[in-house]
Amino acid sequence: MNTMQIWLMVIGLMAGLAGCALRDDETIAASAPQSVAAAPQPDEAPPSAVPEAPTKAAQPPTETVWSEAIDGLRGRVIMSRDHVFNGTAILITKLELCNDGDQTLAFSWSWSRTKYVVADAQGNEASKPRSMSFSGPGPAETSGVVIGPGQTVVVNMTSQGMGIKANLAAALCLGVVDDCWEFPSADTDYFLTATFTIPQLDKNGAEVKAWREEKPPPAGSVPWHGRLELPRVQIPLRPDPLPPNVGELIE
Repeated sequence: MNTMQIWLMVIGLMAGLAGCALRDDETIAASAPQSVAAAPQPDEAPPSAVPEAPTKAAQPPTETVWSEAIDGLRGRVIMSRDHVFNGTAILITKLELCNDGDQTLAFSWSWSRTKYVVADAQGNEASKPRSMSFSGPGPAETSGVVIGPGQTVVVNMTSQGMGIKANLAAALCLGVVDDCWEFPSADTDYFLTATFTIPQLDKNGAEVKAWREEKPPPAGSVPWHGRLELPRVQIPLRPDPLPPNVGELIE
């Protein structure tokens, strides 16, 4: 093989490699717009579509929304079904707090500072059990909360001392006896609203301590006072529906 033939082979090999690279670039450039165009748009209605008027049977939204920020602090209530005991679903309730301000906040959460209302969609309050056993250790009186700027903390507001009757739709306990509810069935939708308040002054005009723990609050933190109106959330009396492919998941 002479020198000219060798150079011709090298030039042909380089041209073939360049062609593969070019085809790869073309494939990438063509596939990207296709994947974007094929992305589903479930929330996008046709331009000519007219939204239907909500019916009376439509239920209120159940997503958890944040409260208005008060002196940098906002919150929301999160509820879930934890487990089933004695045929009754046990509900867990948590308070999520977020610091939108630029200072570290320190205060004590307690049941005495939190008020609850359980009512149906028309505002009719749910009745509390006339008789109920309560045993075991009671809930801690306070829980120290320290939130830095941009941080979020979660406080468990559930009490575990409530006696659980058999075969109820759900049981909810948010304190001792005064804030416990039993739901015999799931036929009616119920909602929980709550307020968390630390006033500046008590009813006698004395200053209210935001921090009630034995140890002092972290250096540089500031006490938080205010009233959070926590948006209502639907109480999960019914379990989440099974996914349509539950059989495949089990297999």
